Amino acid sequence: ACLVGSEMCIRDRKDCVLLAPKGAALRCGTYASGLVERGKLTGAKRAVQVWEGATLELNDVQITAEERGVDVDEVKGRYGPARVTVQGGVRNAAIPVWNGGGNTVAVDGVAIEAEPKP
Repeated sequence: ACLVGSEMCIRDRKDCVLLAPKGAALRCGTYASGLVERGKLTGAKRAVQVWEGATLELNDVQITAEERGVDVDEVKGRYGPARVTVQGGVRNAAIPVWNGGGNTVAVDGVAIEAEPKP
């Protein structure tokens, strides 16, 4: 990865990346795999953004955002579904966990159904 100003870019697109609070605190994309345990993720509009092909596990994490705590983009078809598991922790957001569709998203063992974008 390389630093560009105050944000980070990805060359190989296979890592989860921490960003400044202006965007998502954690972004996890195409074929990335990540595990976050016992931490805090705070973002402006969203704290965590996940898209196609990524696998992310959040255990006992405090998630804070104005709009969406965990935002899982809908599958567009190229890289397959994202898989996100959230266990324990605190979620402070208008929409704590949002599944855009076609993904496997579970919070404390309960599947989160797909919803249209608000």
